[in-house]
Amino acid sequence: MSKNYRLPDYGEYHLQGKEGALYFLEGTAMVAMIGYFFYRSWIACLGLIPLLFLFLKDKKMELAKRRRQELGMQFKDMILSVAANQRAGYSIENALVNSSQELDMLYGKEGMINGEFSGMSRQLQMNRTVEQVFFEFAQRSGLEDVRNFAQVFKAAKRSGGDLVGIINHTAANTCTL
Repeated sequence: MSKNYRLPDYGEYHLQGKEGALYFLEGTAMVAMIGYFFYRSWIACLGLIPLLFLFLKDKKMELAKRRRQELGMQFKDMILSVAANQRAGYSIENALVNSSQELDMLYGKEGMINGEFSGMSRQLQMNRTVEQVFFEFAQRSGLEDVRNFAQVFKAAKRSGGDLVGIINHTAANTCTL
């Protein structure tokens, strides 16, 4: 992972390169078909160009939703891994580091959750608290499970609650689909 890696906002999706060109061509073909089949005029296609932009906007929203769903699945695997490491006696910080290695095997180095772990590790090395790191991840992810986990984790950490029990409970409850 490059040093300039910026953690993404999962509520947004940016079409790039071949993917953007493919969806642009798909939208253009849709506009051309609608214009020609309904109006029997290629000139009508020009008036339907706003449909192309609506199509691209809808496609980006669909892809962002799909990416958040995939991130949710990866988060659930992360929670299971962190819970297992916590049961083995690791501190939360060390459990995150060990979980990162396990998730590397599951999703590869380019997996979304691995990018998050790299960012979390860098932030923890800069003396940021685990609560802050999870809270920021929850904000960017837009996932209710992550948001709830971050809030409960923060409350438990501050009040001296049973973190192992909370993570195990979260893992049991979020991992049922």
